[in-house]
Amino acid sequence: MSNSNLEKVNSEINFQFCTECLLEGIGVDLKTIKQRLSFLGDSLIIAGSKNKTHIHIHTDKPEDVFAELSEFGTIVKTKVDDMHKQHTKIKLDTQIKSIGLVTDSTCDLPPEIIKKYNIQVVPIVIQVGEKSYLDQVEIKPKDFCYLLQTSNQKISTSQPSPAFFTEIYNKIAAKYESIISLHISEKLSGTIQGARMGCKDMEYSNKIHIVDSKTSSVALGLLVAEAAQLIQEGFRLEEIINRLKNAADNVKIFISIPTLKYLMRSGRLSKAKGLLGTLLNLKPIL
Repeated sequence: MSNSNLEKVNSEINFQFCTECLLEGIGVDLKTIKQRLSFLGDSLIIAGSKNKTHIHIHTDKPEDVFAELSEFGTIVKTKVDDMHKQHTKIKLDTQIKSIGLVTDSTCDLPPEIIKKYNIQVVPIVIQVGEKSYLDQVEIKPKDFCYLLQTSNQKISTSQPSPAFFTEIYNKIAAKYESIISLHISEKLSGTIQGARMGCKDMEYSNKIHIVDSKTSSVALGLLVAEAAQLIQEGFRLEEIINRLKNAADNVKIFISIPTLKYLMRSGRLSKAKGLLGTLLNLKPIL
């Protein structure tokens, strides 16, 4: 596909994400929902009854759509597709490339870095009470911080299911000779186990190389960015993996926690220990 054709395809897409969900409630006000969502995108379709409603919209901010809808009932099912990625499959994508890169959303990399290096990101799951959100897809950091401050519900995280990894690997495996899948420390999360299970019975499982970063958050992001640069510079697979493992053995991240409140809410710290630590004015460094 020529650059002119690519620009033409992209120009027809006004918003990035095709967003859908199923909303359940009692006497849901469909007219008000339409008014609230109309300014968030186009191609808005609202179908169903006042107790069970299906919503479809093209938007740049799916997390804002879900935030608005949560005021009307319970969101029981969601789907978000990136239409820009679906419509920018240029000719180069049909050629076999050297190394693909997969990580998880705990890396907290800026969107522009992810886009620049074509990094595939598997979202972790954020649980707020009985509702589940896909990190960085259905909920953004600012929304998460707002919930921490305003919600009394238990907030926790859980690892992506193996199916998420299978989907990502299947999507890119045919395009790359090898894939590096670099994730949050196995000691902190079961994410790597999900990655192993996700590629276990795949046709391309021999292409996938899963690497434990032995860290998380910003430190993981730095390792992912380093891997992306090494791939771009043409380093061999074995050398990249060796460098990543060496870096993982030496990288350290320290987090100062000003309050124990959120550790107690997530269940990572018992209430008894948390209250004692608060009374002693402890400020742990993790």
